[in-house]
Amino acid sequence: HVSYLVSGGERAHLMSGDAVFAGGRILLQAIEAQNGSVAVTGPLGLLRLGTVVPAVRNEVLTAIQPLRKSQNQLIAAGANEVFSFWATQEQTEELRELATSKDLSQVAARRLALQTLIGFGTPTLDPAVVSSLDDLIYSNEIQQALIKLGGNAEGPILQAWPMVTTAAGKRVLIEVLGQVGGEPSIQLLQQLAESPDREVRIPATLAVKKIQSRR
Repeated sequence: HVSYLVSGGERAHLMSGDAVFAGGRILLQAIEAQNGSVAVTGPLGLLRLGTVVPAVRNEVLTAIQPLRKSQNQLIAAGANEVFSFWATQEQTEELRELATSKDLSQVAARRLALQTLIGFGTPTLDPAVVSSLDDLIYSNEIQQALIKLGGNAEGPILQAWPMVTTAAGKRVLIEVLGQVGGEPSIQLLQQLAESPDREVRIPATLAVKKIQSRR
């Protein structure tokens, strides 16, 4: 439903991945023009693709704020997805609320919120991320976001390890350490590799071998 919101040329430009000031402004104008109607989901969808435009970040977050409270679930969900994609560390508390939401209409927004919280690269994993590790709906997104963080994920994972109480959550973090970990992870993983609990013993053994193969 985007064709009547922006021209074909503008749409191609916005979808190209070349996130520029003018493109962000076009989408903001399209949102304003729809005046809260369901057609606003078109430009909202484009705003959660590609790259954040820092020059218009505050304008985007301001423009979508009333839409996040819409009675229409599609609009509210779309606005929350944009919020999760564009938010900064200043909005951490709101991101945590979305990242722990049980509202099934907000599943996509929750995924994005978790990815954004991980992307901040804080010294330890956010509690909202830790509490979502054992949820099969979100664990893969968490794992991929941590792997994307690379070696910078190792410290936060090791710091957060004592807070992880479920076997599913532990498996996710062990697998990530196998992908991105180094010497700091070896001691923990070797201890886990001797655990009587095969749920962590087997993945820990494999993770140690992966790390050692990169030496």
